[in-house]
Amino acid sequence: MQRALEAHEGVDVFVDTADILPSEEWQPRLRALILSADAVVFVASPASIRSEVCQWELDEASGLNKRIVPLVIEDIGESAPPALSTLNYLFATPGRNLEAAVAELVAILETDIDWLREHTRLGELATRWSQVTALGAQPLRGAELAAAENWLSRQPRSAPDPTQDHRRFIYESRRLANRRQRWTLGGAIFATFILAALAGFAWVQRLDAIEGRQQAEAALREATRAARVMTGDLAGDLEAARVPREMVRSILEEALTLQEELSQNFPDDEALQRSEANSRILVGKVLERQNDDTAALKAYERALAIAVSLAAPPNDTNQNKSILALSWLHISSLHKGRHDYIEAEKAVREALTIYRPPDGVEIESSTRRFRLAETLAFLASILENQGRLDDALKAADEAVAHYEILVENEEDGPTEYEDFPQALTIAGSVRKKLEEYDAAEVLYQRALSVARRNLAADPQNGRTSDALINVLTDLGDLRVFQGDPAAARVYFKEGFDLARADWQLIPGDLETARSFAVMAERLARNADGRDDVQSAIGYYAELLPALRTISANDPGGIRALSDLRTSLIASAQLRLRILDDDAAIAEITEAIEIDIEMQNLGVKLNTGFVLTPKHQLAEALRGNGDMARAREVTSVIRETARQALEAGNTDTTVQHLLASSAVTEGRTYSDEENYAAALPWLEEGVDLFRDLQKTHGLTLYGDGYFIALHQLQFALKQVEHFEEALSVGQTSFDVLNTMLDKDPDSTRLLRHYFDANRLQALLFEQVDKIDEAYDAYLEGLERIQDLILREPENVAWQEDVLHTAKNAAALLFNHNVYDDAAELYEAIHTGAIEMLDEVQENETFEFYRDDSQKFLALSLAGWSDMLIRDGRFGESVLQAERALDLHPSKLLIKSYLANAYMVNGNTEKARRIYLDHRGQTLDGGQLWEDMVRADFEYLRSHGLDRPLMAEVVEAFDGTSN
Repeated sequence: MQRALEAHEGVDVFVDTADILPSEEWQPRLRALILSADAVVFVASPASIRSEVCQWELDEASGLNKRIVPLVIEDIGESAPPALSTLNYLFATPGRNLEAAVAELVAILETDIDWLREHTRLGELATRWSQVTALGAQPLRGAELAAAENWLSRQPRSAPDPTQDHRRFIYESRRLANRRQRWTLGGAIFATFILAALAGFAWVQRLDAIEGRQQAEAALREATRAARVMTGDLAGDLEAARVPREMVRSILEEALTLQEELSQNFPDDEALQRSEANSRILVGKVLERQNDDTAALKAYERALAIAVSLAAPPNDTNQNKSILALSWLHISSLHKGRHDYIEAEKAVREALTIYRPPDGVEIESSTRRFRLAETLAFLASILENQGRLDDALKAADEAVAHYEILVENEEDGPTEYEDFPQALTIAGSVRKKLEEYDAAEVLYQRALSVARRNLAADPQNGRTSDALINVLTDLGDLRVFQGDPAAARVYFKEGFDLARADWQLIPGDLETARSFAVMAERLARNADGRDDVQSAIGYYAELLPALRTISANDPGGIRALSDLRTSLIASAQLRLRILDDDAAIAEITEAIEIDIEMQNLGVKLNTGFVLTPKHQLAEALRGNGDMARAREVTSVIRETARQALEAGNTDTTVQHLLASSAVTEGRTYSDEENYAAALPWLEEGVDLFRDLQKTHGLTLYGDGYFIALHQLQFALKQVEHFEEALSVGQTSFDVLNTMLDKDPDSTRLLRHYFDANRLQALLFEQVDKIDEAYDAYLEGLERIQDLILREPENVAWQEDVLHTAKNAAALLFNHNVYDDAAELYEAIHTGAIEMLDEVQENETFEFYRDDSQKFLALSLAGWSDMLIRDGRFGESVLQAERALDLHPSKLLIKSYLANAYMVNGNTEKARRIYLDHRGQTLDGGQLWEDMVRADFEYLRSHGLDRPLMAEVVEAFDGTSN
């Protein structure tokens, strides 16, 4: 069959057994062969149907949407794989004419061959592109892209479908081509504008001197038209495309200079004045996005001055008034960004008087209606920020109504109105604040639907992407407000992915950086709230570079520095929780440097604000083992805090930091096991926290107070002040119970309670309060098991359970409560084995498995001894046998079993054990015979004397065999 096929021109045959080298890995090579094939002939026989390799090949071909031709060479009955079940078989079974079968096969293979070959070629390109796209590989361009799109649109009916990889490759090629076009468009517009304006101006100057004013004015018309058209087009592209703002600013400022030169020569030309006003608005928008608000306001005010002059009667045409309204809107926007809502409202109402028609006059222009809707939505947002919710809702509802009319009259849908989702979310936000939650939900979902449809219709438009990100942010915030962080995370994640794609496309763009930062921060807080520390740290790791980009492009911008500082501290706090002290130190150090920078910029920072990252630094240094430097930092904190308090500072944050720094200093000494040096600092910290909670309650400072008490209690235990430590422990329980009454589901407080119980139990043991110690262990177990029910996958908490149970079992064992000890050890053993099934080769669980097995055996042996004293000889034998099964090499356990056999009447078994181990030594160095003699004396003291005892002693003494 292979030779017959190869005889046909244009048919190249690859065979899976022949085209792979002996030393070559077969799967990658076969995958590559299938990828490069235009069609796959599956030779079907009972053997190939059963073959796992053949099934894998078939799945690969099916996954790549290859044309698959089943060629049956032996009867396969009803056992065909699903991938072949819908296909027409070609038969080359014994007895059929081979030439006819080959001719039929070739005809099938050559059907739509040109389209199939392109399917293969593009499939290979798509695969290579997806493998190296992260390295900046370029997809299809120009004529090749157009040809691929044409190929996609003319799929023959009998041909296999293009794969998702095909479609994504072609789509991404088009998307990037469109974005490249927008970049080059900006430069083309600039170049055309410069050439038109310069040429026009030069021509005007020459003709004015030579051929007269009429021809000069004709040239001016052309130059002005070019200026107006080019700046207008550029404005639209800048709104939609992700063009670096630095480039745009340079282009527009040069264009504006040329227009100013033209205006100076022709001061009365309306078209030229409109063009200049538009250009100044555009320059202002670019300056505003670059955080240069002062320069932006100057540009807007200059545009406004030109527009006021233009719109004065008798020239108050709609065209001229539109320029005036736009100027007012942008001035309003800038004031709103500065939180100057009074000035913002004044400006936006000026625009509103221009766009809103007189009473009783119908709006005929869709452009005017759109501008009116846009202005009303903006007014609503300003009123909302002022807390004037009823007025804001009225404006928002009116804006939405105008957008709905526009959408209803728009044949192609609402994609032109990128701001429609914003109007809906403003209305939703106001209704949420008015506690009309159902109505808010309806508006938000409508906004989501519109924003998603807009983006699908115009995926290259940056404004549609921004609008969807904003809607997702608002919906996520609503879910947080409703107490559903899981649902919030879904919205935040969708917005995050969109914003990250935009920012990765143009990393230096501030607006995309801001959008990305908002979503990353939301996700980080969401992850932190559900104690997913690793995910939260990951989001902060992506957020911080964006914030650094924003801050670097906003020199002197306090808000940008403050946002960066806040996120650095939040990230550092999380890193301290997972003991990533080096990274925490680096982030805290950066935050402290920002504090210095803000102070150098003239910002007055309060003492608590400045000392907070210093306290974090001290904790990180302590965690990193740099105790000397940690104490240096705590010394600075205490000195600064005391000076502030003595100067009359009443900030409770300063008091809190003073108390915390004392505790941190004490912990540095505890970490060095110098508990005597730690005690004075810990006592000072406890006293300061006690004063804080008396004045301000435990809501803010309960955690710190508990930690101070717990650390003091531990240090007292280490210096053997047990009774005092127990008293401190009781105070810590009082603190925890008060906090748990207010927040009974707090994971953090439950963990604190577990730690407190464990330490209290150890102290009770030290003073021989066994019942109290056991109760404390059990209560600790109950707390940690509550936590495990919430997070079963938390391995650290599983380890804590085993450790606490072992302490409780050891307590029982050491006080001869062997039956309960055995029950606990058995539970520990089972739990450790279960965890090893989930967490392979975990040393902690392996230790508890082995250790609990040993002590379970010893507990059962001890229990057997107790049962002998109780006269329950049969049960004694059962427990001793269980013990020996668990620890067959342990001589001590064999002695317990021999004793149980003897008192139960199993004399022969007992005799064999006693005599077989003569001369052996136990773990503690005691001779077997001496231990057996001591056991016999012990049994006699409890009235248990058996003839075998004398016989065994005689054998030990050598008087009997």
